Amino acid sequence: MDRQLIELIKKESSQVKAIEKTMLDILNAPVNSENDMIGRYTSYKQMATAYNDFVDQSESIKVLQFSDVSYFALSSMGSPGSMTWPQQKELFELVLLKTRILLSKLETNLDIVNDEIINLTNFIQNSLRASMFEIPQNEKIVQNTLESLFLGRGMSKGNDYKRESGRVDYSSKQFIPDFNLDSLSLAIEVKLIKKIADRSKVIDEINADIPAYQTKYDNIIFVVYDLGIIRNIEEFKADIENNIGIQVIVIKH
Repeated sequence: MDRQLIELIKKESSQVKAIEKTMLDILNAPVNSENDMIGRYTSYKQMATAYNDFVDQSESIKVLQFSDVSYFALSSMGSPGSMTWPQQKELFELVLLKTRILLSKLETNLDIVNDEIINLTNFIQNSLRASMFEIPQNEKIVQNTLESLFLGRGMSKGNDYKRESGRVDYSSKQFIPDFNLDSLSLAIEVKLIKKIADRSKVIDEINADIPAYQTKYDNIIFVVYDLGIIRNIEEFKADIENNIGIQVIVIKH
């Protein structure tokens, strides 16, 4: 699922949520007398039409499965004038129910992406140090070890991930992530801190990387391999991770 597809699903989810909220506002509006109910649910057909349009849009995305999401037969729904308000309400609530099912399916696809990123983050956190058999002298050694872990995990170079690809042109400079996983709209950058001066340098590099990579990727993981310089990991990560979609993994040798 590439970034464009993720953005389509996010947009679709946002639109469906807006319809859901509108319907809930109508259902939950104060009732002072039965007169307040007359005409309240006459928009059921408009909402059903909007729902059908959302199903059309969602099916065009193709990666979504809609085995239990069906269309409303608008021609057989009947006009508001031929129904009592309880009948209108029943149809209105049915449209809301099916709208929520559709929304759940869209959000499930976004959750799958988030879960895969969490699993990958945990995998790197738990595996990288154990795979580093000697003190790395440069970032390339850390990158090579990380790539070996990807391959050992069954990931395919060129398909599941790319290395030093996905160039980003930003503010008259070129940024190339160490790894990019397009299916997760994810860039991974490796940093090595060997001496005290490296700490500030790495923070500056990360702060420069973030706005550049965010023009192309929704998610960025910074893998910071530390040779004993970072004393407070949470303090080091805090401000960086305040950016949406950014994670920092600190690996201490």
